[in-house]
Amino acid sequence: MTKREEIIATLFKEAQRALNEREIEVAKKKFDEVMHLSEGSYPWIYFEACFGLVDAFIEEGNYSGAVKCSIKALLNAPDEEMFSLGAERLKNVLAIIKKNNKIDSLKNRLEILISQTSPNKDLQTFVMALDALTKGNVREVQLLTRNIRSEKLKEIIKSLME
Repeated sequence: MTKREEIIATLFKEAQRALNEREIEVAKKKFDEVMHLSEGSYPWIYFEACFGLVDAFIEEGNYSGAVKCSIKALLNAPDEEMFSLGAERLKNVLAIIKKNNKIDSLKNRLEILISQTSPNKDLQTFVMALDALTKGNVREVQLLTRNIRSEKLKEIIKSLME
């Protein structure tokens, strides 16, 4: 194991421990450091750190942060398996938000993701549909959802509309 890998592993363990002990700010800082150190080199670690940060955001009720970080994980997923796993996790995040009647807390907070997701047109269309959903534009959501190729992403939008 290289020195960098040791640092990443240690930080990841510390972040997980902090999250378990409800030290949310510490956990967020450490997951963020892991993401920074692993980006581009260790995609699975980066992915897991993103979702560790998502868990921290959910714990503190920062739902827009949780969604943004989930989308970032999907955008950086290097293969279909990771993308599929990330989509399933995003579906769970959005289900929690819906259950807590907080979908409207995402209103006007997703626009920034539209430009950030431009490298992945399917994910970008999903974000546009999610943004339209938070604004109550049902017709726009339906039109955009038709253009989403990923069945997993379509399924997420449909589950939010139920």
